[in-house]
Amino acid sequence: MKNKKVITAIIVLILLGIGGVTFLVIRRQRQNPQTKKDSIGTQASQAVKEAVSGYVKESFPLRKGMRGENVKKLQTALMMAGLDVGPSGADGKLGENTLWAIRIFFNSPMKFEVSETEFYLLTNSWK
Repeated sequence: MKNKKVITAIIVLILLGIGGVTFLVIRRQRQNPQTKKDSIGTQASQAVKEAVSGYVKESFPLRKGMRGENVKKLQTALMMAGLDVGPSGADGKLGENTLWAIRIFFNSPMKFEVSETEFYLLTNSWK
């Protein structure tokens, strides 16, 4: 009787594990739908460009190493708040200087990212 319960429990755990993996795969596919034009080669070349440049295409939350229009808007808002984002100004690359400006603005020395809500509040505060 005890062995039957153990075997049943193991089967349930295995099925839950498979279901969880399936859920994550489906979720990832929904978040990153690929069109017919988007091939593995295109994805690989984009990954190589990001690896060579040292910067990653932006998405929320914004983190060190990302680049793009939202990073540029964030840097502009930080500059309008009187903070230094580095010698290049609003260049669209979230580097160490921009990260320090974010930490100063949010008064949080351990801050490593900017959420979409924080981005919206910051960029719309200085219009």
